[in-house]
Amino acid sequence: MVVILSSLLIFLTSLYSAILFHTLVEFFSVSIALGIFVVTWFSRKHTRNLFLMLLGIGYFFVGIFDLIHLLTYENLNLINLPENISMNVWMLSRYIEAASFVVAVLLFRKIKNNISSKIKNKSYLIFSIYLWVFVILSILLYGVYYFNINIPYIYINYLIIFAFLFSLILLPRKKLTIDKEMIDLIVLSLVMKIVSLIILTIDIDNGVFHSSLSLLARFVSSVLLYKVFLVTAIISPYEFLFSDLKKSEARYKSLVEFSPDAILVHSQGRILYANGPSKKLFRVSSKESMVGSMIYDFFHPKYKDTIKSRINSMYSEGKKRVPEIEMEIVQADGKMIPVESKSEKINYEGKTAIESIIHDISRRKKAQRKIQKLARFTEENPHPVISASKDGKIKYLIFQHGGCLGALVLVLVTSCLKT
Repeated sequence: MVVILSSLLIFLTSLYSAILFHTLVEFFSVSIALGIFVVTWFSRKHTRNLFLMLLGIGYFFVGIFDLIHLLTYENLNLINLPENISMNVWMLSRYIEAASFVVAVLLFRKIKNNISSKIKNKSYLIFSIYLWVFVILSILLYGVYYFNINIPYIYINYLIIFAFLFSLILLPRKKLTIDKEMIDLIVLSLVMKIVSLIILTIDIDNGVFHSSLSLLARFVSSVLLYKVFLVTAIISPYEFLFSDLKKSEARYKSLVEFSPDAILVHSQGRILYANGPSKKLFRVSSKESMVGSMIYDFFHPKYKDTIKSRINSMYSEGKKRVPEIEMEIVQADGKMIPVESKSEKINYEGKTAIESIIHDISRRKKAQRKIQKLARFTEENPHPVISASKDGKIKYLIFQHGGCLGALVLVLVTSCLKT
């Protein structure tokens, strides 16, 4: 709706003045191109999308050439330069724009995982490459006028149309780390760029109506890119700049749900998230029922101050994690269960929180009690216990006070067997 209304309003200006219409379209194109670069550059530390990074940096130089085209437009007479230089600069701008799409698509299809974890370190390299291209094209433009070379504009137009069409066909729609709506906007933008250039190419007589249609299609293309790079990036940053972060959090939650231990995420003691095993350990109706409760409410009251102290030490003292500790939880039916708990500070949904992993050690405690009972068996046995080697040597002998006579008999018997 915004695209339709803005296109209609901008087209109405062409009925009043063709020069005004052309100036407005070029002005918005320059503003959007430079705005795309600003958002891309300052978000490079948060996004690892190579496709959008290449396009975003490329649009800085597209915007510069478009600005030169606007300032040197013959009918405005803002800057007096040789004849047709404005048209040549406009062609160079479209050339960089089309080349940026082609390079971005080709490089993107070669990268298996469609992202680069080191993209922020490559941004200066990408900018430097574009800068060299900009300098070389500027030198070539100067050479065209110095040597009075006649440029076949129609063939260059065909080349640019083919480049946009090539990008449209090979656009890796299923690999981009952005949502389907944004991909559709990029596709529509490319279609409008192709339509604009086709109208301009077949407009042999350079009619005002055809020229206005071409400019209108270009304006629509710019508005669509505006929505992709600016509106979506600012209004819904998790849909664009931090799309990788959202996927990382989704993978994190998936791993947490498969954990055999209960995992609670809490902030200032209040539970924000509980995984599936938490329901089984605490015997609650659902893991969602734990959200919003205080974490120490699920432990024995004697550990309340300990839990508060551990939480405060992570927030006030800046500790990343606290040592593992043994405590007891209280299940919904009142049963006490021994557990081990370890906690670590994490970033959860953009906020600082604490992740606590709670491991049921009731089986281990039961096994330890059995081992201790077996270890005490010989000491608690009322009868004498003796251990001897094959050659009759006594290795171990223990008896209670009441069993002295029996022990003496055992020693004599053993001595006899030895002899």
